[in-house]
Amino acid sequence: TLARLVVSLLLRQPGSTIFGSHVGQTQAGLRPVGKEGGSTRMFCHNPASWTDLFEGLLGGKTKVKVDARLVERGLSGMAPTSEVNDWKGELLIWSVVLL
Repeated sequence: TLARLVVSLLLRQPGSTIFGSHVGQTQAGLRPVGKEGGSTRMFCHNPASWTDLFEGLLGGKTKVKVDARLVERGLSGMAPTSEVNDWKGELLIWSVVLL
């Protein structure tokens, strides 16, 4: 999965950090993408599901600190199509640090 590939970027030593952001939502689950009524959907994490994901992948013998929070944001001017540029919602801002 994509999460496993992201984890592979971490050096296996304390202080190694990865971070990023992407669309999230208060309740983890599928959300429609594009115009209303479209059939395309994507999965969005919330802070708890994102933390569970990385603690599950790295937990056990590796101590990890996951910080994840939702921030309301729009994408005005950041995307190539007006349909996406008009999007307003929540971004999941996150970091994962090996302890």
